Amino acid sequence: HDKDDGIRTQEASKITLNDMFGTYIATKTKIKTSTRENYLYLWNKYIRPTPLAHQSLINIKTSDIKKLYGELLANGFRTNSLDSINNLVHPSLEMAVDDDLIRKNPSNGVYREMKTNAPVQRIALTSEQAKHFLQYIESSPQYCNWLPLFVTLLGTGMRASECTGLVWDNIDFENHCIYVDHALIYRSIHGNAQWYI
Repeated sequence: HDKDDGIRTQEASKITLNDMFGTYIATKTKIKTSTRENYLYLWNKYIRPTPLAHQSLINIKTSDIKKLYGELLANGFRTNSLDSINNLVHPSLEMAVDDDLIRKNPSNGVYREMKTNAPVQRIALTSEQAKHFLQYIESSPQYCNWLPLFVTLLGTGMRASECTGLVWDNIDFENHCIYVDHALIYRSIHGNAQWYI
């Protein structure tokens, strides 16, 4: 049946999920170096070591993807962070479908289902709590120098990496605006671990 439909099952039996990700990432030629390194970091840390990543494409089932995502969540991964993992696993398997290596993508709908079923755990500070927090920072000899940082984080909701990456050109004092167009990350790129914008 697969042969009749042009599905290259025999070839796919020799290709692992890790191999397919390698093919997928090699096609992403228009992404920034920092984005590529972030993709590689996520894959190498969270996916590559798993037994699933060493399975041949033809043996990967939807239940395997659910199990992998479930284990990540059980180990403290947040649902929104799982989105980044899914954005690597799903297109890698989708490329295998497009290349006629497998008939269907076993990751289809898995992340959406887990996101829907995941309990919402975010609890924002109330205005009163934020006020008390900032008063504590302001009166603390140890932390008072950090007051502008915490005021900015609480007042804007930006990520810590976006806030620490701000430069003077991002701030428009005249119009009271902060423009966020980059972040500060610490990554090993080409074997050189350092801070990158």
